[in-house]
Amino acid sequence: MLKHRSCRAIAVLTLVTLACFAGNVHAVAQAGTFSRALSFADMGLNQPLKLVGVDSEVSLPFGIRNDEAVVDARLELGIDFSPALLARLSHVVVRLNGEVVQTIRVDGEMTTLVMRKVMAVDPRLFTDYNHLSLQFAGHYTLECEDASHSSLWVQFSLDSMLQLQMVPLEQRAGLERLPEPFFDPRDNRPLVLPVVFAQRPEPELVEAAGVLASWFGNLADYRGASFPVVLDEWPERHAVMLMTNGNIPEWLDVEPTLQPRVFLRRHPDRPHHNLLVFHGQDASQLRQAVLGTVYGHPLLSGDSAVIESVIAPPERTIYDVPKWIRTDRPVRFAELVNHPEELQVRGRRPLPIRIGARIPPDLYTGYERVVDLDLRYRYSKPLRTDNSNLAVFINDRFIQSIRLESEEQTQGFKMRVPVLEAKRYEFERALEIPALQIESNNQLQFQFSLDFHSNDLCKDTPWDDVHAALDPDSRIDLTGFSHYVEMPNLALFVNAGYPFTRYADLSRTTLVLRDDYTNADVAAALTVIARMGSQTGVTASRFRVATASDRGDVERDLLLIGSQESAAAEQADQADSNRANSQSRSLLFENARRQLAARNNPQAANAPVEAQVIANGPLGGIVSYESAEAKGQTVVALLGTSADSLRQVVNALSDPGRRDLVRGAAAIIDENTVRVVDSRTSYSLGNLGWRDRLRIFLAKYPIVLSVLGVIAAVLLAIFTFQALRRIAVRRLEQD
Repeated sequence: MLKHRSCRAIAVLTLVTLACFAGNVHAVAQAGTFSRALSFADMGLNQPLKLVGVDSEVSLPFGIRNDEAVVDARLELGIDFSPALLARLSHVVVRLNGEVVQTIRVDGEMTTLVMRKVMAVDPRLFTDYNHLSLQFAGHYTLECEDASHSSLWVQFSLDSMLQLQMVPLEQRAGLERLPEPFFDPRDNRPLVLPVVFAQRPEPELVEAAGVLASWFGNLADYRGASFPVVLDEWPERHAVMLMTNGNIPEWLDVEPTLQPRVFLRRHPDRPHHNLLVFHGQDASQLRQAVLGTVYGHPLLSGDSAVIESVIAPPERTIYDVPKWIRTDRPVRFAELVNHPEELQVRGRRPLPIRIGARIPPDLYTGYERVVDLDLRYRYSKPLRTDNSNLAVFINDRFIQSIRLESEEQTQGFKMRVPVLEAKRYEFERALEIPALQIESNNQLQFQFSLDFHSNDLCKDTPWDDVHAALDPDSRIDLTGFSHYVEMPNLALFVNAGYPFTRYADLSRTTLVLRDDYTNADVAAALTVIARMGSQTGVTASRFRVATASDRGDVERDLLLIGSQESAAAEQADQADSNRANSQSRSLLFENARRQLAARNNPQAANAPVEAQVIANGPLGGIVSYESAEAKGQTVVALLGTSADSLRQVVNALSDPGRRDLVRGAAAIIDENTVRVVDSRTSYSLGNLGWRDRLRIFLAKYPIVLSVLGVIAAVLLAIFTFQALRRIAVRRLEQD
């Protein structure tokens, strides 16, 4: 009896202890909880989602960071049902990772207006990579119905969203997890990664930070990345730090090093925040630590590592850019996607297959050239002729529609035996895309539309287990095009980083900062370098950083970045900053002014030529021109009257609406508008064949073509006259 009482007492004590522990965990979780909203736009949609037909489904992917967990979730759907749908029979099934969350049934009230449906989602259903599925089953009559009837639809608004309550997870820090947690591929938000220095960084430290930013920019890819600069402070989030023995902060408690090393530190008060520290005896060792981490991070482990040596990849040749379509051979679709599944769709009205296609921005397409597209596709064949088709678009511009043939029309076509699901036939079609519709950053869109069959009432039952796919061996062919472009052209810079990205490692680029550059200038420079990494797919490890008074090698293209605020002015209070903004400011660096002066008048290179503006607020812009010191070398300057204006210029590079407006030789950018200025002078980059050069020359100078036409007409008249005269003479001799 005593034994049973003792066991019962131990059990009660254990339960009380567990209850207290659970309560403490819950309190900690609630204290560290933060909110996040994921809209349908964040999941990749660019327009409201519409499902049509008796049974249609779409799946939206999203990720959850590895160092975060969902503790509570709600799904908010903006739904607009067709008013013709039958209540009780029509419904939408919501699933998360295959598990049913809720079934939304249609009733009389739902079909009268757009409704907002809120439902709880079990947080245990969330994983690292998730799929939110919406399946629509619609009916408009109790008798036989047309599966393609226009009344069978439901639409979800673009602001439909998941409202998540998150809690950070404390994980063991280890270099083997790099690039996590500083970049997590599950997170589709823009990357914001502070860069910490103990004091204002020297150009060599900025150069090392730029290499690191380029690596993270390449990893972030479409998300975009920014790198706020922080001095002598640990930010309230994951961050990276670069330091040498001469500038170790007191709060880090680190001894000087004799070798380049990289290590992790966890914030003492915020254990969920990590600091990735690169440490070297001098700037050279610091750069070695960065390069060793970038190229050798799969070999790292533990919380600290010494980078004994680094063998960097060889210098890249011109146009050796992984993310640009090659022009020396046709390129397979399999090379343009991450997974073959991206080329497959299911259903009769699926979302379009989208394939990104970046081409060298200086590809000369001429006026009559076309891009060959060898398109191979498969689909579940209809039993008879119908309106099934495949529509091809590029950058949302229609190219061609291909009729998908039926069973009875294609007897004798070679068939590939399917591995899974419905039978599929493969076809091949050669398309020609007008070259003028090709841009530097393109998206090919392939929209399959498989028709329903309902010729006679109740005769056919709709078959919805239909599939379509583009074959990975489909090819796009850019061979035969020359590299040639007229400059300056800022559209090429903002969309593809041209001309700097011709060499993917930026081996022909010098980044120029003001002599008195600020933290905002460095942050802007790191963000621009990171953007180039995302555009090329290569870590930029061979660019150089210099100041305006010491630009170094003039045989390189120059990228000038900075605001007119000095480092001292950056520390001033807001009132002083506002007074400074209201004064007359020069839009260009002193160096840029001299370059422009030399370009317009070589004898006046040292003349005080200025572009002055009077502004009550910040003003920024981008300027491009040919270097006066080296023919064929390009200078691009991102400038602002203040740190805020420079930030607006850099942000415009990631804003499609404003970025598409930038072109010509100069663009003045503010928060809402872009004003473009063209240059009266131009220069060319690249090489053309003599036929294309002659065509361009005649297009520039039509008067020459007129003169040549007159000369040709005169010569033809003389030749005709002489020929007729000889004929007349022969006739007279015969008579």
